[in-house]
Amino acid sequence: MKPVLPLLMQLRPSYYHFNWQQSKEQVQIGMMAQETYKLFPELVSYNESNDVYKMNYAGFSTVAIKAIQEQQLVIETLQKQIDELNNLLKKLLEKK
Repeated sequence: MKPVLPLLMQLRPSYYHFNWQQSKEQVQIGMMAQETYKLFPELVSYNESNDVYKMNYAGFSTVAIKAIQEQQLVIETLQKQIDELNNLLKKLLEKK
């Protein structure tokens, strides 16, 4: 699977109403399907007959897991650098 974190950072979680709903009281939380399609077309379907986009939110769990894995690699790399710098600092302070 390709890296997903840069793509996820482009998504804009939003509050919205379905266009076909009469009542504006049913506020939804999610991503705009049209925007998401540009980044993750495999998670969006479009029904031409009624001009409705549909999001596969269950599929986002796999994308989220991939993003967590990518972040964990960054965290581990940074932790290794911190440990190396701390060891270097300790050695330098011991020489004084």
